[in-house]
Amino acid sequence: MSTVYPGVQFQGNQLGFKLSTTILKNLTSKLLTSPSNKIVNGDYMGDTEGNYSVYVLRNNLYDPDAQVLGETQMGWYNTEDFDVENEIEAIELKYLYNKKIPVPTLLTMSLPTPTIDSYAEQVSDGLARTIDRTTLGEMVSAALAFSVENSDVNVIQVNAGESYGKDLAKALGDAQIKLDAGFEGKDITCPIDDRFAIMSSEAYQAIIDSGMNLNSNIGAQIQAFNRFYANSIKDFNVFKAVPQILGKAKYNYVSADGTKGTATIDKGIKAICGHSAATTRATDYSVGTRVVLSSEESKTNIIPLYRWAVKCLRPWFIVIVCTTEFYSNYKKLVAKTEE
Repeated sequence: MSTVYPGVQFQGNQLGFKLSTTILKNLTSKLLTSPSNKIVNGDYMGDTEGNYSVYVLRNNLYDPDAQVLGETQMGWYNTEDFDVENEIEAIELKYLYNKKIPVPTLLTMSLPTPTIDSYAEQVSDGLARTIDRTTLGEMVSAALAFSVENSDVNVIQVNAGESYGKDLAKALGDAQIKLDAGFEGKDITCPIDDRFAIMSSEAYQAIIDSGMNLNSNIGAQIQAFNRFYANSIKDFNVFKAVPQILGKAKYNYVSADGTKGTATIDKGIKAICGHSAATTRATDYSVGTRVVLSSEESKTNIIPLYRWAVKCLRPWFIVIVCTTEFYSNYKKLVAKTEE
């Protein structure tokens, strides 16, 4: 009887490498929250073995005044007070995807390309959904906490009723007004370019049912979004989110007594509007996918090992559209005790 070594990686086997390559190619097109969709502004890939944090650049936005020739230069390139320091942010690689797929050992010795692709498809699908959920959860967590601390500044509340669909469409326009206004003392006004909007399928359909067409032409979009700058429409992308992604995402909160907790977004969040510079995600693909022996001699485990971190750097660049009930319940969770 042969000796089995659980957890030992096959030496000289290229299966893990092939799977990793295919998974990463698939992942690019599957992620809802990806740089191409203007959700995050940076990725990191490197050797982070043994490390739980990575450092990313926090690009500080600035808005210098114009100078007048012949007058004393203030705040310009040749004066010390113009120095703009970009900050390095540490974000913890606390998320891990390692859901194993058991396969017959003999099959792993001669997997044809179509079979490899089918296994890679399973992993990339699950990985994409998990990364999306954690990204949306971190964004919502930061935005809600910031809103409560600042007089509900970046939350728009809607309720079910006859005008529900039109109220949602109006909320998307109001969200842009909030982003246009920015937040006093926090960077410059939110740039028009690279804004995004994600809404639940239910909210998307409610807008359609109200008689508004989000995608027909610029005129219809202006009507649907209530108020819009004509030159910003091409940069405002609406994505029809899969319900499971929003529904299973979890937001973090700290209660009045300091206890940390998590709660499911569920159906309370209708849309998330914001700017790509608000959130950074660091992804570590240095380990990739391993093919290891199972404790059962006849089986082999395909184990993806992908880690990532998400941090919302600018919660004032995110506007949440949610139900009044959802926001009320959230505020109860984090309500301050009366002195």
